[in-house]
Amino acid sequence: SVWRSGDFGQIQEGDQVWPGQPFMKIVDSNSMQVEARINQVESEDVHIGQPARVNFDAFPGLRLEGKVRSVGAMGVGGWNENYYIRNLPVVISLQSTDSRVIPDLSASGDIVVGHKKNVLLTPLEAVDMERGKPVVYVKRGGSFVRRAVQLGEQNNTQVEILAGLRAGDEIALGRPVTAAAR
Repeated sequence: SVWRSGDFGQIQEGDQVWPGQPFMKIVDSNSMQVEARINQVESEDVHIGQPARVNFDAFPGLRLEGKVRSVGAMGVGGWNENYYIRNLPVVISLQSTDSRVIPDLSASGDIVVGHKKNVLLTPLEAVDMERGKPVVYVKRGGSFVRRAVQLGEQNNTQVEILAGLRAGDEIALGRPVTAAAR
């Protein structure tokens, strides 16, 4: 970009470049990285070398593999309504490339902190708490019945079901509205 008539714009043939003025960036597409932040609560689970998957807002469906390159040692506060929540900076080096990926794209990612096979997962919002115990509502006929479940590990969106459900059970996302409550 170049400063032209009080605004930044694309460089064009004939534009004047001043001494010390950067006018171009040369990027090595084989060494791209993503600068991200993680909540302080999750920081003890994230370590250098862990695998990560990065998604790009500009290209839905594009997912590149990466690895955690660094984890900041000092938390940073937000500047919005959640200023009191501390986040740690994390750098993820991309291990694969795509010609569409250029610097300064917005991205999100998942850092793999563990791996389990053959587990039953359900959306977190499908689990309700009744008297301090987790329950789900399983479809039976034309209605839903409450069933106690035992929970395992969870993340921000899903929870592992250790007991109380089987693969193929249909469950409600939250407490179903009964005919009497309508």
